[in-house]
Amino acid sequence: MNTNSQFAVAFTPSARVLHLARGEILVRVAEDRVRPLSVVVGDRVIQAVGTVFVVEITDERKVELMVSEGAGAVPARGSLPRSLVQERAIGSRR
Repeated sequence: MNTNSQFAVAFTPSARVLHLARGEILVRVAEDRVRPLSVVVGDRVIQAVGTVFVVEITDERKVELMVSEGAGAVPARGSLPRSLVQERAIGSRR
């Protein structure tokens, strides 16, 4: 997590979800095809299995995805079930 970043986490038996509200996070994901990891940024959902990537919300409110290992996908908007949008804030740094 970078300076002035904020995100929340929602883990269920079927999914792992990070909600990035602002800033930048580096994500290192263990492969788990049963419980894929999704990063929700506004109305975008980034999905990854066994990869390393950075997601950033820029000052212009654009979303940047930088993959350093493996692959990341940005599926169609609204593809994440609303039941996974239950958030629990776990931290922010300024």
